[in-house]
Amino acid sequence: MNSYVFLHPNDRSANHMMGEVQISLGHPEKALEYFEKVTEPFWQLYGKTKAVYAIGNKQEADKLLKKLIADWGDVAWPNIAVFFAFRGEKDEAFKWLELAFDNRDASLLEILNYPSMKNLWGDPRWNTFINKLGLPKDHGFHMD
Repeated sequence: MNSYVFLHPNDRSANHMMGEVQISLGHPEKALEYFEKVTEPFWQLYGKTKAVYAIGNKQEADKLLKKLIADWGDVAWPNIAVFFAFRGEKDEAFKWLELAFDNRDASLLEILNYPSMKNLWGDPRWNTFINKLGLPKDHGFHMD
């Protein structure tokens, strides 16, 4: 992926993915550099919000999160749930998961596998939510 970003420095998907990788490796400053290169407004703001929070600037992250919700809160329910799970804010994460479910957001099944969602494991609402999806028993999602 890194050589792809080198060859295609303006690719939205590659820069966003590299930013996510840097977050997972514990390098939020490097992640922010990648997210700054993302040209699609939603994904840039989403990534920057995560990186700024991971850097430890909660006040700036809160400001970015408010903008994310104001600009995209009517369509980005699962992504906002991921961000709240990332922050460990379970009540808000489950609120946004429910909004994604109520709005039949197709990306909901994808985001349930994101690493940030592990922060919701152990909460009794997790199993309840997964069961609510009505999936086959061998769905593969974590169950407590």
